[in-house]
Amino acid sequence: MDIWVINPNSTASMTDKIAEAARRVARPGTVITARTGENAPASIVVF
Repeated sequence: MDIWVINPNSTASMTDKIAEAARRVARPGTVITARTGENAPASIVVF
C-alpha cells in the first residue's frame, strides 16, 4: 500500500517528522511518501 502525506505548510523539517511518525505506525510493506506544501506559509496555527 502507498500512502501520500501532504504537509500543507512549507516547513520541510515538519514534513520529515510527520513522515517518521507515519512510518512508525504503518504496516510492514507500506510506502509512506511525504511532500511539503509549495508557496505555503511556514506554519499554520489555529487558535
